Amino acid sequence: MDALAALALATEPPTADLLERKPYGRKEPLISPLMWRHIIAQAVLQLVAVFFIMFGARNISIFIETEENMNTSVFGPHHACQTYQYTMVFNTFVFLQLFNEINARRINNEFNIFSGIHKNPFYLGVYAATSLLQALFVQFGGIAVETAPLRWDSWLLCIGIGVIGIPWGLIVRLFPYKRKGDTKAKTNQKKIVPVYEQKGDIESRFVVCSVN
Repeated sequence: MDALAALALATEPPTADLLERKPYGRKEPLISPLMWRHIIAQAVLQLVAVFFIMFGARNISIFIETEENMNTSVFGPHHACQTYQYTMVFNTFVFLQLFNEINARRINNEFNIFSGIHKNPFYLGVYAATSLLQALFVQFGGIAVETAPLRWDSWLLCIGIGVIGIPWGLIVRLFPYKRKGDTKAKTNQKKIVPVYEQKGDIESRFVVCSVN
């Protein structure tokens, strides 16, 4: 899944906004403080979701295998319930990653994380393939990957918890962030105004740059 996510994000085409961004220095860290903010925020969300399913939802019916399926499970009636719960944890975690993959398309606090997503069919194809593989693992993995087929209501819950990652990422973006040196760079920037000289009836085509 990580390899497919990296492949999908690597196909993002450059935008014109990159030309307006201050260049990164050689000594700047690979993972910026803003990236750390998003990483920690998403990690907190994922830990809360996983711990809730593991320890706080043992008596909620949507997280529990039905008695009928327990008797017919390949894992046996004693382990079927536990396997179903672990499958819920696995599926929820994967969908949290999948929706966070959309957040990761924009890492400089841009609010429109869906900008240009329709212009990258390769990204959409990899995203769809990852979702399909996850569904196949869960529903047909069985003993090979130690997963139990989930009911439709459990599927909706896993996807619903995963979707929370998008508004959670937008909340994190509400807090402003400025790179070190951005203010200084803007104050020292000089504005260049083109001035055209005119001689007689003919306007000269060369430009004299007036620096303000």
